[in-house]
Amino acid sequence: MGLSLKSKQMIIGTLALLSFSVLIFYVLVLAKYADYQKSIDNMEPRISRLVGIKLGQEQFKELDLKSDEQLSEHIYLTQENDEELATRLQQKIKSDFETLGLSVSSSQILPARQGKFFNHLYFELAMTGNVEALRESLLFIETAKPKLFIENLSLHPIRARRGATQQQMVNVKVRLFVLKGGI
Repeated sequence: MGLSLKSKQMIIGTLALLSFSVLIFYVLVLAKYADYQKSIDNMEPRISRLVGIKLGQEQFKELDLKSDEQLSEHIYLTQENDEELATRLQQKIKSDFETLGLSVSSSQILPARQGKFFNHLYFELAMTGNVEALRESLLFIETAKPKLFIENLSLHPIRARRGATQQQMVNVKVRLFVLKGGI
């Protein structure tokens, strides 16, 4: 059983058309693959940057915590308003000075000053005590954390009576301030 010439041509034409269609499809798939591969290659540097940023973000968080720790040794980092913090600190400072041997005769909170980065909270205290208690109090101010800063310090010795062997007493007036920063 033989096929006629026309049938053979029809089968060859159909196979050729089918082969051509498969070839076109294959070429289009390869072209799309090349486009996608090029897009992936273009994305690699971006992905690497994002991975680097993600890794760096952890380091930034650690450094941020360290800087907050270091900063909190020097300033008060709190959401507390200035008046509440000033009142609390005034009581604490007064108590600390009395514990160190100074007799606090007056203490007051002065108006706060707004700075570019920090608020300055001011306190003024008038005290009486011996020189050793004053030395201990100044050492306390120097080592306090967060820092206490002295803006003004005035000392007036109290005259000793004749023949008295007591330690030298002084009247002290000090203006202190602390730095407050909000978180």
